[in-house]
Amino acid sequence: MTFLIHVDLHLPFVQNLNSKNQKQHGVVLRNEFHQQMSKVAAKNIWKKLRKKASLYRTHSVLVPLGDDFMYSNPDETNSMMANHAMVHDYVNNEPKYHVNMRFSNLSGYFSEVWKQAKERGHKFQIGKGDFHTYADKDNEYWSGYFTSRSFWKGYVRKVESVLRAAEIMYSLVLSKTTTHVPEIWKDISECRQSVSLFMHHDGITGTARDQVVTSYGGKLYKCWKASQNILTKMTGQLMDRENSFQPLIETMETQESPTKIPGKVIFETLLKKSLLIFNPLAQKRIQVVSVLVDRPDVAVFGSDGIQVESQIAPHVTDDDIMHHSFELFFLAEVGPLGISTYEIRNFELKKSAISEVYSRGFPGNFIETPIINLSGTSKISNDRITIDLDTATGEISKIQSKDVENFEFQEKVFSYRASGGAYLFTPSSTKQVTNKPDRIIIIKGSLVNRIFFFYRSMVKSKQWTLYHKKDPRSSTLESKISFFVTEDDQELFVRYDSSVKSNGTFYSDDNGLMMQRRKYRSDRPIQHHFYPVTTAAFVQDENTRITVHFQQAMGASSMDNGRFEFILDRRLLRDDSRGLNQGVTDNLPHEITFNIQLEKLKTPHYNLESEGPTLSAQAHQMSHRLSHPMRIMSSMSDVSTFLLKFPGIFDEISPDVHLVSMRVRNTSKSNDIIFQLFKPAVDPSFTPEQEMTEISMKDIFSGCNFNLKSTSLTLMNVEPDEISTISMEPMGLDTFLLKLDCSQNPYAAPKLPKLPSFQLPNSGHAEEIERLKAELKTAKSSSPMGIYYGAMVVMVALFGVAMATRHRKRRMAALAGVIFVTMIV
Repeated sequence: MTFLIHVDLHLPFVQNLNSKNQKQHGVVLRNEFHQQMSKVAAKNIWKKLRKKASLYRTHSVLVPLGDDFMYSNPDETNSMMANHAMVHDYVNNEPKYHVNMRFSNLSGYFSEVWKQAKERGHKFQIGKGDFHTYADKDNEYWSGYFTSRSFWKGYVRKVESVLRAAEIMYSLVLSKTTTHVPEIWKDISECRQSVSLFMHHDGITGTARDQVVTSYGGKLYKCWKASQNILTKMTGQLMDRENSFQPLIETMETQESPTKIPGKVIFETLLKKSLLIFNPLAQKRIQVVSVLVDRPDVAVFGSDGIQVESQIAPHVTDDDIMHHSFELFFLAEVGPLGISTYEIRNFELKKSAISEVYSRGFPGNFIETPIINLSGTSKISNDRITIDLDTATGEISKIQSKDVENFEFQEKVFSYRASGGAYLFTPSSTKQVTNKPDRIIIIKGSLVNRIFFFYRSMVKSKQWTLYHKKDPRSSTLESKISFFVTEDDQELFVRYDSSVKSNGTFYSDDNGLMMQRRKYRSDRPIQHHFYPVTTAAFVQDENTRITVHFQQAMGASSMDNGRFEFILDRRLLRDDSRGLNQGVTDNLPHEITFNIQLEKLKTPHYNLESEGPTLSAQAHQMSHRLSHPMRIMSSMSDVSTFLLKFPGIFDEISPDVHLVSMRVRNTSKSNDIIFQLFKPAVDPSFTPEQEMTEISMKDIFSGCNFNLKSTSLTLMNVEPDEISTISMEPMGLDTFLLKLDCSQNPYAAPKLPKLPSFQLPNSGHAEEIERLKAELKTAKSSSPMGIYYGAMVVMVALFGVAMATRHRKRRMAALAGVIFVTMIV
């Protein structure tokens, strides 16, 4: 028999030890090896190899040599190889064993396997699926690490998303300037390294020690701040009309520390004027966005000056209704990789824009309108979904969908009592965590309907959101759960029950690309039935599919018809003896958003077993929108300072193709852009699958000079020929090197003179100020005296307004205008 063996016999290896402690450490020296190698040891080796060989169809056996902590330094590696070489020599020279042991690699091993299979006419079966869920002994399944350190699993996804947006923005700026910005490039490189470091198996799995996790978190937090800074700086450079200065732009996201949940910045209407919204997807988006504002009497205007439909609602946190800030929803439209500008003005509030507010436990008013007390049953709805609520128990009693008939759905949060560790999941009993809520709020409006539940438990709050028909999310239910696991040896999970007859089967993705079939087995324990999920999971029957989308990795299962269970977080005191040597007790407050999509099968159900499970085209798009949200920024500059809109690309990429990345190559000496596209396979039960997609790069980068070459995923093999059209097949993941020169700025709008930006809210002198601003605007740029005269007129008028008004805020605004114009002069 011939064996290609990597043997791990756990033999002692040679170290550089002095003669005094050689026997103490049991070190086997090279010149003494054959004397100590007994016939019994050789026989034991043979028995192990013989048993392992019985599992193989060929005579070649692969035995991995080493483990996670082997080969950490050259001396250890050389010693290990030397000792195993002696083992090979001893066994190979004993004819009675009929064994040939030698070092190899995977390619050498499989070459030998294919050779032997061809000689003997062997045919191998094709296996589908993965190796989850793994158990190393008895019922000790490694399904706990799917969720360990839940906060950091979610946070790294947020950091990846904002870094991707920053890299796209930097690529677009580089196409205009063709010159690297050293400090920006340095930050991008460090961010890539920090994210890659966390994606190491002990980072993303949550199986590192506490101090290591803290170090990972600090690096990710630094990357989050740097990426936001790059995003705002590059936006200013792209949107500046005259390319002469960068207006001050700030992100509308904030995070106090690495261990805090990122939140929103309040838009101060007295200081800020405009919003800039960046779409990091390569398809046009029309959807509802929200910002926090410091006053309710505001309206939103597009760059064309037309008022945009909006809705003002209370700003609700996990604890209370805020009285000095409000949530403003409006419908935004942004082109592919584009930026749109919006202006928020103090404006007479339309009655249709004010949300209706109902509550239990929150008495008072909202914008001088009493909050309606909840009793009995209530509901929220849009044109496709209706949610019935039992206010006595705080539970959703029924969900009706116009797309799916006779549909039932419920959500409850439970916890498992468990005794595992960072790796192992060993559940025992369960208990319901969300019983009767402490307080309830319902918000109804023209764009968004929302329900809040508040609890005094590990779950702080839950909220359900329905969007109206103009938003693509109108066919989904958005559920957000805020929690903080503080009880020891608990595994917090959310359970969704539906009327779908899934027959003990559900489908999940374990890598973001492919779906895997998971089947319930009654002879296996609970921990066996949890699998890793990263972006989506679904159950279905002959008529209906429910797809759940999320923004982070976690463990999930389906152990009953139409049921999902998602582990939210876990806190465990004990070590599970798998290498960490500690429990998992560094839990943080966290929140997870689920988008629950209801779909009706439109064509006869095709065979998921033979064809392979996939998401629908709409589900893929929903997943991308959730993973890559709109990026909202603000500026003190007037809208007229910016381009009205910035089209990142001039034609959207086909909706069935996702832009994975558009980033500068890993060198500051190259302007090459890595342009990576993925075309997922789609389920033909909903829409016919398009076999081939053609993308014209001339349409995408119209007016720009570009050079596009196909390359491998590693960028090592670049095709010599330039291409202008990309052809993609289902499940194609294609990478290109792109040289892009848009320095001629084909998308620049006509230039307008820059004006001093100031605002006098409700001063009563608006018409006069607008007249004076118009005079300054029409002053000839070639006449310094004309500009000086216009500025002096505005200064005098503003000073008069300041002295005439008795309103403190108006006076301060007028004086601020005087100071600003003085600085301009």
